Formats: sequence, C-alpha cells, structure tokens
Amino acid sequence: MKITARLVWPHTVLAFMFAVVGCVSLCTTHSEAQTGNNAVYNSTGNCSPSSPCASSPAFIDTTVFASSTYPDICTLLHHVLVSIVQTTYPYGAVIDARGLPAAGTSMTCPSTQPSPWYGITNPPPSTILLPATSATTPSAPISIPSTWVLPPNTHLIGEGDSVSSSGTIHTTIQAQSSFSGSMIQFGSSSCGASTCTGVSVENLTLDGQGF
Repeated sequence: MKITARLVWPHTVLAFMFAVVGCVSLCTTHSEAQTGNNAVYNSTGNCSPSSPCASSPAFIDTTVFASSTYPDICTLLHHVLVSIVQTTYPYGAVIDARGLPAAGTSMTCPSTQPSPWYGITNPPPSTILLPATSATTPSAPISIPSTWVLPPNTHLIGEGDSVSSSGTIHTTIQAQSSFSGSMIQFGSSSCGASTCTGVSVENLTLDGQGF
C-alpha cells in the first residue's frame, strides 16, 4: 500500500500542475481579449469615412448608442444607419438590436420617426436583428404608426414568430391605433427603373390589430 501511494502521489501532483497551467493560460487569453464590434477590413486595413470598408460588413451593437438622445427603437436605428453605416460602412452592416430595450429605449416608434429608414436618401444595405419583444418586462411589441418601407438590400430578422415558434421568445411588430395601409412594403418608387432586390423579412409576427 505504501508503494502504491508513492506511485499515485506524483501523478496527482502532475495533474494538478497541468490544471493550474491550463487555468493560467485560459485566464491570460481571456484578459487580453478586447470588447467591441466585430473586426472589419478593407484593402488598406483601416475603416474611416474617407476610406470606407468595402471588403466586409460591419457588425454593430445598438446598445452602445442607447440613450435619452435616441429614446425609441426607430430613432436609434435611424441614427446607426445615418451616422455610422452610411458614412463608414456604405457597403453594408449587420445591426444587432437584440439587446434592446436598453437605457430606457421605447419600442414605440413616433410619427416623427415612423421607421428606421424614414428621411434617409439611398439607405445603405443592412441586416437588422430585431429584439425579442416577448422577453421584455412588461412585454411590449415594436409599435409602428405607419408603413415600414424596406429599401433594397435590407433584411429584417426577428427572434421567432408567435405562431410557429416552439418557445416563448418571439418578435412582434404591431400597428398603432391610427394605422392605415400595409405594415411592410418591399421597396418603393425610389428604386427607379431598376428592381428593388435583396429585401427579406424573417422570424417575426405582424400584428395589424384588425385595422
């Protein structure tokens, strides 16, 4: 028994040392990681308004910009599209709004900013990841006062629809009481003679409330 104990003890210590080294390695790697948006690149390796990123789309977290200056989801997304995507990433961006509501961001779009694209000339390509409205407390849909006209190369992706979603998490866009017309329109007359392409809506519920 003494011989067995002497044989096992060194291996136990060796295993413990490996565990400590592994932990130190992981902790070191984690501590060196940087937070922020995913990396993007272009031919020069830098992204700026004078040298926009054409080689890869940006990934933008909207919660970084959530504040009383942009009090609702439409105003906040409009700011991201105009001040960030259109100036620095005109070739496209993934706009992640799944962290909303943040900093008191309302899910109700006002008549002054009825959609994220309202008032934008030649909106840049974008994929917008909408938040799960069923997960908010209290639960509140994205409330819109008028039609969302989706420009070319725009993709709206929700967290699931309330009909076929297997879980309780889903995204709902709801018409306000004063609503009239279609809730979603693919493209507009601004497309000109060309066809409005690259428009899609996925994994969400449109609630017209019978209007």
